[in-house]
Amino acid sequence: MIHYIVDESAVFAFDHCFWSMDENNKAKYAGQEVVFKCLGEGILENAFQGYNACIFAYGQTGSGKSFSMMGSVDVPGLTPRLCGALFGRVSKEENESHTFKVEVSYMEIYNEKVRDLLDPKG
Repeated sequence: MIHYIVDESAVFAFDHCFWSMDENNKAKYAGQEVVFKCLGEGILENAFQGYNACIFAYGQTGSGKSFSMMGSVDVPGLTPRLCGALFGRVSKEENESHTFKVEVSYMEIYNEKVRDLLDPKG
């Protein structure tokens, strides 16, 4: 492994950044519903057009990746919202001439180890 030490600042480009620091600031705050509308609905639409879909949550420990993906019982995250919308739409649109096949992978990379989160053995 090579570590470079650079004394210069770096500039990164982002397509979008969600504000999630202060739930009381309603004008800026992006809750789970907003994140789903911005990301999830487009991903779902692309999947129904036959494209593969991927969400990659990246950040340091404690930064909110798991909460963004799973949420809580009261505030579901992207994964349960996508599943609900996906299977709701499948049940509406599926018929004798139109069937769907859904394949899902749910992986975690932690300390350079990959774990299948859908396998009970991990």
